[in-house]
Formats: sequence, structure tokens, C-alpha cells
Amino acid sequence: MPHSGNPQGVALRLSVCGIRYGRLKCYPAVSPKSCRARVYPLPKIGNPQGVALRYVGRMKTEFLVRKKIRLDSSLYSDPSHICSVTICTQGSIQVFSNGEFGKACIQILVEYSNRKGIPIFAYCFMPDHVHLLLSAATGCSVPSFIGGFKSLCARVGWRRFDLKKSFWQKRYYDHFLRKEEDIAAVIRYILDNSVRRGLVEDWRDYPLCGSLVYEL
Repeated sequence: MPHSGNPQGVALRLSVCGIRYGRLKCYPAVSPKSCRARVYPLPKIGNPQGVALRYVGRMKTEFLVRKKIRLDSSLYSDPSHICSVTICTQGSIQVFSNGEFGKACIQILVEYSNRKGIPIFAYCFMPDHVHLLLSAATGCSVPSFIGGFKSLCARVGWRRFDLKKSFWQKRYYDHFLRKEEDIAAVIRYILDNSVRRGLVEDWRDYPLCGSLVYEL
């Protein structure tokens, strides 16, 4: 950050993804009051990618938080756009190492996607995360479907498999396929997760992956 315009050196606390990096002296180019809508890059220490942050609040010790990174909400409701989603468990708990629980969640995926009209082009349940390749349907967006799916799996895990009710992470990762991306290559990449992890030599031998759209 520039070292001018703030001789008092306003004390700020850095917080990225819930991790606080401690207090440090920051010298914004203008006063803290006028900085509330300004965006500054996180200092390179501990953040080589320079995540964009913004000022929030009028507290004596202000906070820097991650910029909103979700895309336009209409994109998540557009059936013509295919989305790759990765959902992780809290603390990388390997809940799907229990094959029976994994199969129960696949059955939930089948029934719930049929009910909502969501096409599941590929899925792969790894021990501590799930990959889905899907698109929205009329009346059901991608976030709505993911939220419902997570809730149903958590309920089954809690009732039948003695799992902590909230084993999912609250957030998930998503990526919309670009026009130049080959859906067949993306599907193969998702199915090969078990091979890259060393769980099997051929993805066909892994029971927790497949497609609800294509015959593989």
C-alpha cells in the first residue's frame, strides 16, 4: 500500500477466508473515511496472488474482507451454461471413505436431480470432497440444487451413519465451462480423480463416480 496520506498509520486487521493475519500498520492514500468504497490489493506477504480486498465498517480497527467473487446470479439459473462444482467437507473429514454412505448420497443425487430436472453430466465422490458437473433447470438454480443436495446428504449421514450433521463446508467452488472447453474432456477429468488419487487404476473400478446423463 502507498505510504502517504495517513501519517497516523491506521491499524487494520487482515482477514481472508476467516483466517486473521494479525494487526499491522497500513498507510492508504486517502483517509479511512473516504476509503470505505476503495479497493486495495492485499500485501504480497502471505498472499502471492494479491486477493482484492475492501474496507468495511467505521470501527476504530477496520477490517479488510474478500471481494464478492460470485458471478452474475442469472448465470446460475441459465440451463444453457454447464457448471463444474467441487464441494468439500469440513476439516477434510473423509466421510465418503465409508462406501455405503457414498452410495446413499449417490441415490440422493439420482432422486433429487430427477425431481428438480437437473442434468448431472458427471459426478465423483472422493473421500473428502465431491465433484459435480451439472447445469441449472427451469425453476431450480445451481446454488439452490447444491444447497438442497447437501442438506439431504447431511440428514442421511446424521440419521443412518452417525455423522456430524454439518460435515460439509459452507461454501463450494464453481467454474462455468467456456465455449472452447470440451465437455467430454471435463467429464473424463472428473472421473479420473480416483485414479490420480491412487485409489484405483481405472476409474471404472471406482464405485462412486459416473454420469446420470451419458452411458459411459
